Amino acid sequence: QMIRAGGWGWACDRLVGVVTVKAAKAERLLNLVIALLNAPSFRTAAWIRQKVAGYGDAPTEEAFLRTFERDKKELRELGVPLQTPPNGGDGYRIPRSEFTLPPLSFTPANGIRSTRLDEASFRCTTPTCRRAALARPRRSLCSGRCCAK
Repeated sequence: QMIRAGGWGWACDRLVGVVTVKAAKAERLLNLVIALLNAPSFRTAAWIRQKVAGYGDAPTEEAFLRTFERDKKELRELGVPLQTPPNGGDGYRIPRSEFTLPPLSFTPANGIRSTRLDEASFRCTTPTCRRAALARPRRSLCSGRCCAK
């Protein structure tokens, strides 16, 4: 049953339905990625239909297979390394080693803004200076003469 916002009528129902379908698809794709990323071995399509939320709702096997094929295609287009067994059997997994972010590193320039905000908040105790420092972090810091700059 769709959520109905009073007064907006049919158009709102339709919009809510579209948003709900998109959210369900995104949730189904995320569930699939999580299931295959944590899989110790290849998972069959039957296992996916039974265990991964969003696939068991398909009314028929054909509907499940169409949905699953679309989802696999979309994940591959997004760059997710979805693998199948080398012997061509039924199974899918996402190798953790190929689906991780590289280590993040920050240069001193990346940290300047937060450092300046921290300094500004500690150098002056008046609320006016703190608000100004947060609004304009590149502004010169208060010299202690509250809001003189």
